[in-house]
Amino acid sequence: QVSSLAANDGFNLSVDGLFPGRPYYLRAYARNSEGASYGEQVRFVTLDDRDHDVWSDAAPLPGQANWVQSSWFGTFYRTDTSWLYHADLGWIYASGQDSHDLWMWNDKTGWLWTGEGIYPYFYRQKDRGWYLFLRNVDRRLVFYRYATHQWIDFHLEDKSNDYK
Repeated sequence: QVSSLAANDGFNLSVDGLFPGRPYYLRAYARNSEGASYGEQVRFVTLDDRDHDVWSDAAPLPGQANWVQSSWFGTFYRTDTSWLYHADLGWIYASGQDSHDLWMWNDKTGWLWTGEGIYPYFYRQKDRGWYLFLRNVDRRLVFYRYATHQWIDFHLEDKSNDYK
Protein backbone atom coordinates (compact mmCIF):
# COMPACT_ATOMS: atom_id res chain seq x y z
CA GLN A 1 0.00 0.00 0.00
CA VAL A 2 1.36 3.40 -1.01
CA SER A 3 0.35 6.67 0.62
CA SER A 4 1.81 10.14 0.28
CA LEU A 5 1.47 13.55 1.84
CA ALA A 6 2.12 16.65 -0.27
CA ALA A 7 3.87 19.64 1.28
CA ASN A 8 4.93 23.07 -0.01
CA ASP A 9 8.41 22.02 -1.12
CA GLY A 10 8.03 18.27 -1.50
CA PHE A 11 6.18 15.24 -0.27
CA ASN A 12 6.50 12.27 2.05
CA LEU A 13 5.88 8.73 0.89
CA SER A 14 5.00 5.67 2.96
CA VAL A 15 4.91 2.15 1.54
CA ASP A 16 3.67 -0.96 3.37
CA GLY A 17 3.93 -4.64 2.51
CA LEU A 18 7.49 -4.73 1.16
CA PHE A 19 9.62 -7.83 1.65
CA PRO A 20 12.58 -7.55 4.07
CA GLY A 21 16.10 -7.41 2.67
CA ARG A 22 15.01 -6.79 -0.94
CA PRO A 23 16.01 -4.00 -3.32
CA TYR A 24 13.29 -1.69 -4.65
CA TYR A 25 13.28 1.15 -7.13
CA LEU A 26 11.04 4.19 -7.14
CA ARG A 27 10.55 7.29 -9.21
CA ALA A 28 8.33 10.20 -8.28
CA TYR A 29 6.21 11.84 -10.94
CA ALA A 30 3.69 14.62 -11.25
CA ARG A 31 0.94 14.78 -13.84
CA ASN A 32 -1.35 17.65 -14.77
CA SER A 33 -3.04 19.07 -17.85
CA GLU A 34 0.35 20.09 -19.26
CA GLY A 35 1.70 16.51 -19.14
CA ALA A 36 3.93 14.49 -16.83
CA SER A 37 7.28 15.17 -15.20
CA TYR A 38 9.45 12.41 -13.76
CA GLY A 39 12.00 12.62 -10.97
CA GLU A 40 15.21 10.67 -10.60
CA GLN A 41 14.96 6.91 -10.09
CA VAL A 42 16.04 5.92 -6.58
CA ARG A 43 17.12 2.47 -5.38
CA PHE A 44 16.76 1.34 -1.75
CA VAL A 45 16.93 -1.93 0.16
CA THR A 46 14.43 -2.65 2.91
CA LEU A 47 15.79 -3.61 6.30
CA ASP A 48 16.33 -7.32 6.72
CA ASP A 49 14.28 -8.73 9.61
CA ARG A 50 17.15 -11.07 10.46
CA ASP A 51 19.60 -8.23 10.93
CA HIS A 52 18.21 -5.95 13.58
CA ASP A 53 21.37 -5.03 15.44
CA VAL A 54 22.47 -8.57 16.36
CA TRP A 55 25.11 -8.73 13.64
CA SER A 56 25.78 -5.00 13.27
CA ASP A 57 29.49 -5.52 13.91
CA ALA A 58 29.85 -8.55 11.61
CA ALA A 59 32.16 -7.81 8.69
CA PRO A 60 32.26 -9.85 5.48
CA LEU A 61 35.33 -12.05 5.08
CA PRO A 62 37.20 -11.14 1.88
CA GLY A 63 36.61 -13.64 -0.90
CA GLN A 64 34.24 -15.75 1.22
CA ALA A 65 30.64 -15.32 0.09
CA ASN A 66 28.24 -15.05 3.07
CA TRP A 67 30.97 -15.69 5.65
CA VAL A 68 31.27 -12.93 8.25
CA GLN A 69 33.37 -12.21 11.33
CA SER A 70 31.81 -10.77 14.48
CA SER A 71 34.08 -9.24 17.12
CA TRP A 72 32.17 -11.02 19.86
CA PHE A 73 30.54 -14.07 18.22
CA GLY A 74 33.31 -15.27 15.90
CA THR A 75 33.06 -16.54 12.33
CA PHE A 76 29.84 -17.76 10.79
CA TYR A 77 28.05 -18.29 7.48
CA ARG A 78 24.84 -16.31 6.96
CA THR A 79 21.93 -17.70 5.00
CA ASP A 80 18.79 -16.00 3.69
CA THR A 81 16.95 -17.29 6.76
CA SER A 82 17.52 -17.17 10.52
CA TRP A 83 19.73 -20.26 10.23
CA LEU A 84 23.48 -19.78 10.26
CA TYR A 85 26.52 -22.01 10.35
CA HIS A 86 28.89 -21.03 13.15
CA ALA A 87 32.50 -22.15 12.72
CA ASP A 88 32.47 -23.73 16.21
CA LEU A 89 28.81 -24.27 17.12
CA GLY A 90 27.68 -25.72 13.78
CA TRP A 91 24.17 -25.11 12.43
CA ILE A 92 22.07 -22.93 14.71
CA TYR A 93 18.80 -21.05 14.47
CA ALA A 94 19.42 -17.52 15.76
CA SER A 95 16.82 -15.07 17.02
CA GLY A 96 17.38 -11.73 18.70
CA GLN A 97 16.66 -8.04 18.66
CA ASP A 98 20.17 -6.77 19.35
CA SER A 99 23.66 -8.00 20.15
CA HIS A 100 22.88 -8.19 23.89
CA ASP A 101 19.93 -10.55 23.49
CA LEU A 102 20.58 -13.57 21.28
CA TRP A 103 18.63 -16.80 21.52
CA MET A 104 19.85 -19.74 19.50
CA TRP A 105 18.69 -23.30 18.99
CA ASN A 106 20.06 -26.53 17.64
CA ASP A 107 18.80 -30.07 18.06
CA LYS A 108 21.62 -31.04 20.42
CA THR A 109 21.63 -28.26 23.02
CA GLY A 110 18.11 -26.89 22.66
CA TRP A 111 17.61 -23.18 23.31
CA LEU A 112 20.62 -21.21 24.51
CA TRP A 113 20.82 -17.52 25.38
CA THR A 114 23.91 -15.31 25.12
CA GLY A 115 24.94 -11.90 23.91
CA GLU A 116 27.78 -9.47 23.38
CA GLY A 117 29.79 -9.27 26.59
CA ILE A 118 28.34 -12.64 27.69
CA TYR A 119 29.51 -15.07 24.97
CA PRO A 120 31.12 -17.69 25.35
CA TYR A 121 28.82 -18.07 28.37
CA PHE A 122 25.34 -19.45 27.68
CA TYR A 123 22.15 -19.81 29.64
CA ARG A 124 20.48 -23.09 28.68
CA GLN A 125 16.70 -23.03 28.89
CA LYS A 126 16.23 -26.80 29.19
CA ASP A 127 17.87 -27.07 32.62
CA ARG A 128 17.88 -23.37 33.53
CA GLY A 129 21.62 -23.43 33.98
CA TRP A 130 24.75 -21.56 32.95
CA TYR A 131 27.41 -23.05 30.69
CA LEU A 132 30.80 -21.99 29.40
CA PHE A 133 31.49 -22.98 25.81
CA LEU A 134 35.03 -24.26 25.42
CA ARG A 135 35.13 -25.25 21.75
CA ASN A 136 34.24 -27.79 19.11
CA VAL A 137 36.48 -30.85 19.48
CA ASP A 138 36.07 -33.58 16.87
CA ARG A 139 32.43 -32.59 16.13
CA ARG A 140 31.62 -32.40 19.86
CA LEU A 141 30.51 -29.14 21.48
CA VAL A 142 32.35 -29.02 24.80
CA PHE A 143 30.76 -26.99 27.62
CA TYR A 144 31.41 -26.54 31.31
CA ARG A 145 28.18 -26.84 33.33
CA TYR A 146 28.41 -24.65 36.43
CA ALA A 147 25.54 -26.32 38.34
CA THR A 148 27.34 -29.68 38.49
CA HIS A 149 30.94 -28.53 37.92
CA GLN A 150 31.22 -30.96 35.01
CA TRP A 151 32.44 -30.83 31.44
CA ILE A 152 29.62 -31.81 29.11
CA ASP A 153 29.84 -32.53 25.41
CA PHE A 154 27.11 -32.60 22.81
CA HIS A 155 27.94 -34.89 19.88
CA LEU A 156 26.90 -33.14 16.66
CA GLU A 157 26.68 -36.34 14.63
CA ASP A 158 25.08 -38.57 17.27
CA LYS A 159 21.42 -39.29 16.49
CA SER A 160 20.50 -40.29 20.04
CA ASN A 161 19.29 -37.93 22.76
CA ASP A 162 22.10 -35.89 24.17
CA TYR A 163 22.80 -34.83 27.70
CA LYS A 164 19.53 -33.84 29.36
